[in-house]
Amino acid sequence: MPMNVPLRSLIPALLLLASGSLLVPGARAAETLRVGKAVPEAFSFVPLDIGMRKGLFANDGLDIESIAFTGDARMQQAMASDSLDVALGSGPAMAFIVKGAPIKAVAAMAGPPLLLAIVVRRGDEAR
Repeated sequence: MPMNVPLRSLIPALLLLASGSLLVPGARAAETLRVGKAVPEAFSFVPLDIGMRKGLFANDGLDIESIAFTGDARMQQAMASDSLDVALGSGPAMAFIVKGAPIKAVAAMAGPPLLLAIVVRRGDEAR
């Protein structure tokens, strides 16, 4: 037996539902991070490749644009022209700091001999 509920008594419940939907955050667009690799295939760059394939970066709102180069020198040109946000290279990549490249070495990810380094472009304050 259906109950006849006056529409007027439903208004508070509808307002409550509508206000609750305003509090739910909407989907956020992923932020693109341009990551350069000194060479297309290197064992030390595997964490980036696996993270991209498994969606680990996407889970944190990052869309990774991986760009491979034919060596550190070309990757450094891309860093200097503001085409990359982060660069994965080897020991020679850090030598570009001494030559005045606008980068900062963040981490050496392997022991001697230095096989992998993470390099990021300096912030706007260095320009």
